[in-house]
Amino acid sequence: MFANESNLNQEPEDIFASGESNKSVAAVPGKTDPLSRTVKRQGSPRQATKFLKIILIIIIIALVGYGGYYAYGKFGPIIKSKLAEVKSTKPTPVQEVVNNKINNDTSQPSTILDSDKDGLSDQEEQSLATDPNKADSDNDGLLDNEEVKIYKSNPLSGDSNNDGISDGDSVRRGIDPVTGAQFDLQKAINNF
Repeated sequence: MFANESNLNQEPEDIFASGESNKSVAAVPGKTDPLSRTVKRQGSPRQATKFLKIILIIIIIALVGYGGYYAYGKFGPIIKSKLAEVKSTKPTPVQEVVNNKINNDTSQPSTILDSDKDGLSDQEEQSLATDPNKADSDNDGLLDNEEVKIYKSNPLSGDSNNDGISDGDSVRRGIDPVTGAQFDLQKAINNF
């Protein structure tokens, strides 16, 4: 069938060859090898790992930033409204009554000096031996005026009845700072 069977074991002749022999082409990194049509990669596996770490860090930062943005959008208005509530909280009933009495008391002439604005004139503070420049001379949480005119406690003693609870804390707990009994706020306001 075939004229020459010895040609079967030989490689076929390259009819497109230009007569030059195949010379080995040195692969240049980043360039395409004309025979294999593959790109030779530059760098080592370490560089690839470093690059992947940088990409991962950038993705994590982006996710954290987005999470913060989302949380601020969701909880920001709630936090702002809570802060507004705290800023607009009203004073305790006792402070409100005292402030109203002080601000609306027209019986005192406006020339009376009250340096610490606690409701007692400097002259009254001098007679009581309290500090006319300090609204709460004994640092118990009650203004000197509140202690003298409302609670009838000692404005020079932080614990008028020596029960271990400051006068201010006693009032906040609803306890009379002098007797230690349950405090009747309405009675004190009426007596004022």
